[in-house]
Amino acid sequence: MTRLPKFKAVLFDLDGTLIEFKFKVKESRLAMIEWLRKNGFDTSSFSSETKTQKIIDSVRLQSNEETRASFESARRSLYEILNEFEFESLSRAKPHPGSIQLLKRLKEEQILTALVTNSGRRPVDSILGTFGFLPFLTTVITRDEMASMKPEPDGLLKAIEQLRVGREESIYVGDSVIDIQAARKAGVQSVALALGMYAEDTLVKERPDYMISNIEEVQKIVFGRGA
Repeated sequence: MTRLPKFKAVLFDLDGTLIEFKFKVKESRLAMIEWLRKNGFDTSSFSSETKTQKIIDSVRLQSNEETRASFESARRSLYEILNEFEFESLSRAKPHPGSIQLLKRLKEEQILTALVTNSGRRPVDSILGTFGFLPFLTTVITRDEMASMKPEPDGLLKAIEQLRVGREESIYVGDSVIDIQAARKAGVQSVALALGMYAEDTLVKERPDYMISNIEEVQKIVFGRGA
């Protein structure tokens, strides 16, 4: 007897989830902060530990006639800084073992797929083409299509809308704390993959709906234990 899948759509993070990726997080934030300082923004409360989205939110609040750049132009400049760091990191990236096979299986079983990543459109398109992911992804949402990056739910909600599925019919697979937080805010079940920058005990504290240690285990969640 054919086993019906539990979910109609599987959404994925990119960095640390589908690919092995070492991004210079602190260095990128410091570069953003330096650009803001030079352009008249108050950066006194920022450090390399300040979340990227929090930096951008502060820029939004500070943008007025007294700053030398509007919020939108400032955000474009900050995103270009992030793009440079991402292109540099992606030059050393490689697919996680089993990620392509998983995407192929999901497509064969007519499960919709989406990529939702805080990375930028240009570096993402480059890496997806290089590794052959594109034919197996129904839609791709990068930070350039989000009002706010994860841990805000904007990207996940946009992907679900484009896939035309319900939140309860979808799961989001990611390797970080902000992936779990974004899924919770979006009302989507979360799958935490303990392969990236966060240890399993750190991810467990965020109470994901599922915890896995191998990307291929997603099949068991979607199709049941015998997948």
